[in-house]
Amino acid sequence: MSGVGVSGLLANLPGTITPYPTQDPNLEKGGFRNDVATVADMNAIPANFRTEGMQVYVRNTKCIYALLPDLTTFKILANVNLGAQAAWFINLGNSTGLASDSNDGLTALTPLLTWAEFQNRCFPNGARLNVKQNVAITIIAATAQSLGNAYMNWGEDPSVNVAPIITLVGAITSSAAITLNAVTKADAATNVRAQFATAAGTFVNQERIRVTSGAALGAVCYSMGLVSPTNTYVGNPGIDELTTMAYPVSGDQVVVDTLLVQINRLEIVCGAQMRVRVSDLKITRAYLFAYDLNPYTGSGSGIFMLGCVATSTGGQWVAPWGANYINCRVPATGKTSFSGNAVLFVNHNVQGVMGFGWGSMVVYGIWVSAGNVIFGVTDNYNHVGMSASPKVYLANPQISALSAGSVQCENGPGPMGATYPALMFAPGAIVQNDSFQSEMWGVSGGYPVAFQFVPLSWLWFSADPVQSAPLTYMKIAATVAMRVCGTDLAYSANPDVFKSLGGGVVNAPQPNLSQTEGYVTRTALVAAVGSTAILAANVARKALFKVSGYLAPTVAGAAGTLTLNAIYTDDSGATITTPVCSINNTVLAGAGGSVEIQCNGTSTISYSVTGYSAGLTYNVRVTAQIDSAGP
Repeated sequence: MSGVGVSGLLANLPGTITPYPTQDPNLEKGGFRNDVATVADMNAIPANFRTEGMQVYVRNTKCIYALLPDLTTFKILANVNLGAQAAWFINLGNSTGLASDSNDGLTALTPLLTWAEFQNRCFPNGARLNVKQNVAITIIAATAQSLGNAYMNWGEDPSVNVAPIITLVGAITSSAAITLNAVTKADAATNVRAQFATAAGTFVNQERIRVTSGAALGAVCYSMGLVSPTNTYVGNPGIDELTTMAYPVSGDQVVVDTLLVQINRLEIVCGAQMRVRVSDLKITRAYLFAYDLNPYTGSGSGIFMLGCVATSTGGQWVAPWGANYINCRVPATGKTSFSGNAVLFVNHNVQGVMGFGWGSMVVYGIWVSAGNVIFGVTDNYNHVGMSASPKVYLANPQISALSAGSVQCENGPGPMGATYPALMFAPGAIVQNDSFQSEMWGVSGGYPVAFQFVPLSWLWFSADPVQSAPLTYMKIAATVAMRVCGTDLAYSANPDVFKSLGGGVVNAPQPNLSQTEGYVTRTALVAAVGSTAILAANVARKALFKVSGYLAPTVAGAAGTLTLNAIYTDDSGATITTPVCSINNTVLAGAGGSVEIQCNGTSTISYSVTGYSAGLTYNVRVTAQIDSAGP
């Protein structure tokens, strides 16, 4: 068919009062089409109307598409006014049968089918979507789903000034409601672990527990070991960055959650005046870029990860300008390092291996259950300290008379092995509590070493008298309390409190200097004390020790003599019991003393208290120190 020659512009007839369009773009070959309702209509454009690069605007998706050279495939080139869409629904797996990438994604009845379609519409070719209001993205799934890469790039529309909040919520399944009949709050000062109990229902070790009723609604914590199927220890329950401690009470209900959506690589770019809140997702690697609207002075950013799980087995979550990790978890099979400046952790749970990489970070609570924490590692766990020099500030999730602590380590050993410490301080790592109340504690034990310091690592841990409750403890139960550059040190299970700045431990392995010592302080005792270790066998080396002690009655008892004894094994191989001091049980008068003993280097140095009589209440303090005159 031959064409029609035209020598001028197409125009309305002279004298036309009401102008008419000169042509219909939808009847052109190629060009730009602006009147296509759906993706199906676009795909129905006849082949003889198609040319490479032609553009089509689809009203249903609010996107402009360009035709690729194959003359079959349309690719999103840009979007038009999607920044005004306040809700998106994505049904991975199409559990309702309603999902389609031809839908508008506005409701649960018209959801998209894939994340890729959402990503291509909102961020074509990596472009930023500037929004005018808050945006909520809901992922729907009935079974476990996995995504390869997920990318978002958000900004505020310059025409508004509203600091929009983007929320991305993953899919979960939950157990039937469990009604609590007992709640115990953690108290690091007295070694009391947090605990939930119920008369009916079942907890799952290490899994997430979420409060669904009462004043603590929405609080999240994780099981830290089962006492029974109806009774579990837990980490600190918290809601968000504003409510970092929120305990339920008896009668409140909780559920056990299972997260369904796994993302292998998540990248979020967040412009000024923007917040992005991501919750209930499992993420292998995360790359988070935001530099505005940090929740606390000097820490965090506009990106919040809430109740998410780091599922990497050797990768990283990286946030160069900060991020907020709230109620997140490294599972038993996970091994993830976190890097970035002004990174904030609130109630972070570790059941696998958590690494602090490069950058500056603030911690408001780490709860470790059968896990390991390494200060100074990126992605090479066999060579800690490489390319990693973190500075970590430890704080308590809530400064109060009842404190949950800064770091709690239970149920050792961790995945790094039977000889690996609960907390490893690698070269270049600096960890300090600065002016914060802090406790690093644990009760159940199982770790071979609690704290291990290698050369060029630092822990600055001291009490601050400015705080209303200036308490600082280091008392993680382990076979070896502290290993400093290969030298084992000990501390008491009931240590004295550091009450002034500058308190600490000095490792001085020169001959004739006290290198190994243990302390025990016990109060309000109303019974005798059986043989109890002061120094474990692998700490009490072959040497002369001085065992000193003091008995102080606070309530007089019946007639009798209370005696503090030192128990040890010398080179003869015999276990010897030697009195240290004694008091009259009927008189409120204390007494102290000391004895020189010899340890064979393979046995425990212990103490006992004998001669208790009815009605007596007393305190005991005992120490064991290598004698300065010893070998």
